[in-house]
Amino acid sequence: MSNPQLSTLCSGRFRIGQLLMAVAFFGALRCEADLVGDWSTYGGGPTHSGYFPGSLNGSSLVLKWTAPMPNFNILQPVIGGGRVFVSVGWYFGAMSLRALDANTGQSLWSNELGSAQAINPPTYDNGAVFVEMISPSATYRFDAATGTKNWSMGFTSQATSYMAPIAVDGTVYAATGYYTELTAYNQANGSQQFSVGLIGNGCDAWTPAFYNGKIYTWVNGLFTEHDPFAGSRNWTLTNATSSEFLYSMNRTIAIADGRAYFTSTTHLMAVDLAQKTNLWQVQGSFSGTPAVANGKVYAICDGLVRAYTTDGGYVNTYSGTNGSSFSGQLIVTDDVLFAAGDYGVYVFKLADAKVQQYITSFRTPCYCYRSSTISLANNTLYIASGDSNVYAYSAESPLQLTLDTSGSGNQINLRWASEAGRTYYVLFSTNLYTSAFARISTNVATPPINVLSIPRGNSSEGFYRLQAQ
Repeated sequence: MSNPQLSTLCSGRFRIGQLLMAVAFFGALRCEADLVGDWSTYGGGPTHSGYFPGSLNGSSLVLKWTAPMPNFNILQPVIGGGRVFVSVGWYFGAMSLRALDANTGQSLWSNELGSAQAINPPTYDNGAVFVEMISPSATYRFDAATGTKNWSMGFTSQATSYMAPIAVDGTVYAATGYYTELTAYNQANGSQQFSVGLIGNGCDAWTPAFYNGKIYTWVNGLFTEHDPFAGSRNWTLTNATSSEFLYSMNRTIAIADGRAYFTSTTHLMAVDLAQKTNLWQVQGSFSGTPAVANGKVYAICDGLVRAYTTDGGYVNTYSGTNGSSFSGQLIVTDDVLFAAGDYGVYVFKLADAKVQQYITSFRTPCYCYRSSTISLANNTLYIASGDSNVYAYSAESPLQLTLDTSGSGNQINLRWASEAGRTYYVLFSTNLYTSAFARISTNVATPPINVLSIPRGNSSEGFYRLQAQ
């Protein structure tokens, strides 16, 4: 459990006397991170909002485990049912879908899918994992617990790639087609419910969004609402000319509170879904999918993250300290923004856009920086790295660390409830906002309470973290 500067208090956890001693010697004890929940698909869910409810609460992220993969091209992980699912493979090489234990990173199963042009990111829903593979092209369903293939349905494509499908109310909606098609499958048996062509000459690297019982697509400069049962177009808005979008979209729609937000290469745009009208546009060199949370819209512009009100008013800019250019998934909680860039992952404070923590992607074997693709679930940040590894950085402290100054002598006693069969590590740093916490003690559990005595003095003033294994 980390101890940042004095701010909010954890109700019911510490007596006043204990808290005052914590302030005097360690900085105020503070609430744990409360980022509880799964990450089922791109954007966290079918609306692709990028919003993860809860707060990091000043905790720093510490490396929990590393899982090696067979290839550098690891797609965005999804997390559900205590498992991490990743698809791996590169350009007519061996493709695979893999499951890891979310707590330990240990391999649970691997489904080798053979050679193909590409594999796309997976989606998790209701005990199943869905993924598309290209050339040969098919949509698959796998049992999340065992990796068993439940069904596969082939489709026609032009060796394109797509973002992760979405799974809603027993239906899987996916980007498919020789040009540009929206296809729906029955989630249980894979039967095709519909496949409709979208207006335009075709594009790839997109996926639909779902909100309030409707399907939405943003391709070829057109924003369209679709009937979820037939795929037919309810209405369409023209939002960009052919010069404002690319064949490879690499973006989709983020929806929240009845509004859809999306980008072309030259604008960030908003649509009122109930009124079926364009609300506003902001000009700039935009890329990727916006994130929407708590009345703010976050979008990548000129490689930086800019925040706007939901009415398009500029609020702030979030930029890395080393000139990092951001791309891919943005994740916003109630107090921080996660953004991946050229040099690693940044955690920004929403309030003032300052860097709370930086996780470098520098790797010594190549003396270079590797790509990072991020997901968030259950107080853990998952990073799929271009160095052929998946990393888990945890902010979770499942135990309460309390101070006891009743001991005799010039010492402070750290006490915590312990469980039989576990090993506990106490880590220390003089800087909260770093991942370089040093291990100062290893304690085998001595239920019901473990105690660590630390001599008082300048060298003991800092931040303490407790980990269990």
